[in-house]
Amino acid sequence: MINLKKEGAMRFYGRIFFVSLLSLVVAFTACKKGKQKILFIDSYHQGYEWSDGITKGVQSVVTPAGIDLKIVRMDTKRNPSEEFVKQAALKVKATIEEYNPDLVIGADDNCAKFVIVPYYKNAKLPFVFCGLNWDASVYGFPTDNITGMIEVAMITQVVNYMKTYAKGNRMAIITADTETEHKENGNYKKMFHLDFKEYYVKSMKEFKEQFAKMQQESDYYLFGSIAGINDWKEDEMKAFIRKNIKIPSGTTYDYLMKYALIGVTKVPEEQGEWAAQVALKILGGTSPKDIPVVSNQKGNLYVNMTIAKKLNVTFSKAILGSAIKVE
Repeated sequence: MINLKKEGAMRFYGRIFFVSLLSLVVAFTACKKGKQKILFIDSYHQGYEWSDGITKGVQSVVTPAGIDLKIVRMDTKRNPSEEFVKQAALKVKATIEEYNPDLVIGADDNCAKFVIVPYYKNAKLPFVFCGLNWDASVYGFPTDNITGMIEVAMITQVVNYMKTYAKGNRMAIITADTETEHKENGNYKKMFHLDFKEYYVKSMKEFKEQFAKMQQESDYYLFGSIAGINDWKEDEMKAFIRKNIKIPSGTTYDYLMKYALIGVTKVPEEQGEWAAQVALKILGGTSPKDIPVVSNQKGNLYVNMTIAKKLNVTFSKAILGSAIKVE
């Protein structure tokens, strides 16, 4: 005779055992898988304004998504020697191997040149780059595992603004006499088909001489980088330029707005936000090869009210309403 009550109890406890076992398997699998992880490589250092902006952009997207984010900095802005950079790259490679991220975001050219290209180009690990100057194809990007955003100066926007206040079409650029600036000006000509006269200087003395000459030979000018003019004294040069300026000027660097009439500058947060948003798409299943490389689109508009007064320039209400004002 079968004991139905006893058999029912066995079935009941059997189901409980099976459900409990299944729950343990699911929990073990989830624990084993863990949180998704992103490694962010900063080519430079904390405290460098451009890098801090990109980092802020990455964090603003990744942190709310509940993904584990680790940041490693190469510090190559303060230590530019090739030997140091190569050693920094090896340290980053070791961090990648130890941390085992699901995806890597790399900011600026040194990360691309010394980490991604030699060790991870066409690898399985997906990479999203940002802040690469002008052209990613020099590194062979994109690839099946690599996509990103290039960094392009807001040169056409600045030039168009300067033309509005200029009395002629002769454009000039004054900048530090460095390899970087020669390359930058070459990109302006190649990519934007601009025609301008170049004034390269290595010292404050040369700058003052070329500045005075440029005021007579040009109708408007772009103020390039002063990195490389090692004897530059801010207060002295600020007073000199404001006293001797005669034609409209522009810049793509916010820190130079004390010397220029108008500026349109890149927004570093855009680079970080875009890279992080793309990273989430890739972690969600989209292949990097299906995401095209793009360039930055956002910019901050600046106007210098003191220089505007000196040049008798009156800005429109639309410009004044959207611009960051500098005295």
